[in-house]
Formats: sequence, C-alpha cells, structure tokens
Amino acid sequence: MLFVELKHMITSYKGLFIKNAFFVAFLFVLLNLFLWIGVYVRDLATQVQDKMGIYLYLNDVPWNETKVYNQVLVIKKDLEQHDIHVKFVSKEDAFNFLEKKLPNITENFNTFDIENPLQSTLYLTFKDKTAYEYAMKTVMQNKEIISNYNDIKKGTSLHAQHNRIIGIMNIAQFTKIFIYSVLVILLVLLIIMLRYFLRNLAHYFHQDLYRKKIMGATKAQIIMPLLLYTVFSVWVGIVISIGASIGLGVFLHHYILQYFQVESYQYLLSWDLIQAVGVAIMISIVVAILVTYRYLYKIDKELK
Repeated sequence: MLFVELKHMITSYKGLFIKNAFFVAFLFVLLNLFLWIGVYVRDLATQVQDKMGIYLYLNDVPWNETKVYNQVLVIKKDLEQHDIHVKFVSKEDAFNFLEKKLPNITENFNTFDIENPLQSTLYLTFKDKTAYEYAMKTVMQNKEIISNYNDIKKGTSLHAQHNRIIGIMNIAQFTKIFIYSVLVILLVLLIIMLRYFLRNLAHYFHQDLYRKKIMGATKAQIIMPLLLYTVFSVWVGIVISIGASIGLGVFLHHYILQYFQVESYQYLLSWDLIQAVGVAIMISIVVAILVTYRYLYKIDKELK
C-alpha cells in the first residue's frame, strides 16, 4: 500500500520529481568534480614532492675511496630505515651513463688522458618533513665526505637544494590543506542546500498532509509516503550524478591527455575518490532522511 501511494505521488507530481532529482544531481556532480580535482592535485603535489631530492657529491679521492664507500653503506642503511629513499651512483656508474648519453665527451677524456672527473653521488628523496629533517641531521654528521656541503655555486649547493626542497614541501602541504578545506566547505554548503530543498519539498505537500490529517490518517501514513518520495528523488539524483560525473571525467581525461599529455584515469578511478564519493552519498542520504522526517513530524504536530 505504501509503495502504491509512492508510485501514485511520483506519477502525479512527475515534473516536480524530475526537477528535484536533477537539482540533487547537479549538486553531486559539482561535489564529485571538486573531489576529482582534489585527488588529482593532491597526488600531483605528492608526486612532485617525492621526485624532488638532494644530490650529495662524495669526496671519493683514490686514497680515500674504500673508507668513503664503507661510510656510505652505513649511511644508506640508516636512512632507508627512516623511510628515506637512497640511490647511490659510483664514479664508474656515472662515467658509463655519460658514455652512453654523450660519447663525444668521454672520448675527449681518453684523447687528453683525463682521469674520470665525475664524482660518486647519493640522491636522497623524502616523503615528509620528518624524514627530510632526519636526512639533513645525518648529512651534517657526515659532512666531511660530502664535497658540496659548503659549495656556494648557485643551484648545486646543499643550502640551495635545502631551500628548494622546503619550498616544495610547504607548497604541497598548503595545496593539500587548501583542497581539503574547499571540499569540506563544499560538502557543508551541499548539506545546507539539500536541507533547504527538502524543507521546501515537504512544504509543497503541506495541503496533502493536512487532508490526510483531517481524514484520520496515522502519523506513519502521513509521514512515510512523502519521506520515501523525498529519499527516492534524492537517490535518483545521485544515480544521475554518478553517470554524469563519469561522463564528465572521461571528457576531462581526454582533454587533459590531448593538451597536456597527462594520464588521469588513475585519479578518476582511484580508491580515495570512490571512498570520498561514497561517504558524501551516505551523509547526504542520512541528512535527507533526518531533515525530512523532522520537518514532517513538526508539521504533523502543528496540523489541527
């Protein structure tokens, strides 16, 4: 009986139902778009941060190579235990790499009998400031084997690299905080708009509620049909928004790929995005039920 009445309400107020469903769909498409952008920007900032590191050039002169390499092994093991990625490139590895990329230069070394002038290198990358600060502490404790520790050459000195890393970490952190703040504000606004929409919807059926009250209908008979009508319209709107969001995401993916040559499907289908959308849907449905029921209960009490 209840669902028969729900079907009758949807049929009788088809235009209102469609309008309400598309209004909810619009709100969720907007939210999903910002969620997608948020996940994309957050991961992009994280990738940039992860790829930025510090080059340490080692004082591995012939008479000191064994001692330096042994010390490097200890440093590498210690740093990796603190979630710091360490890549070691020896003089020979650096020379072989250069020989493959720029053979003319290495030929000049042989022509003029120049011994391999390249230095062994440690490249450190970090996930957060804690790991970075520990790495810098370790670098200070082993500065005697690092040739660019006091280097003042622009862009290659440890000080210049330090400023660059800290700047990028601060930007990445600010970006994440800003994105999450915008998403929270947007979700709050969505809930406020949804609440306003539900109250207006319930008010639209005020006369029907009054008629049922006069005819002696129970509280459940008065409240439940409209509550189901409201929740169903919200649910239909969410389903429409999911389809529209996927279509919009595919369009944005092709646009970004065409003009920026960047793959974005992994963000469109990321688990973080799916979880965020799921939480937003659950919150919205709960809010829809609570707001509608509370408002209808209030109207039922006021009807004489």
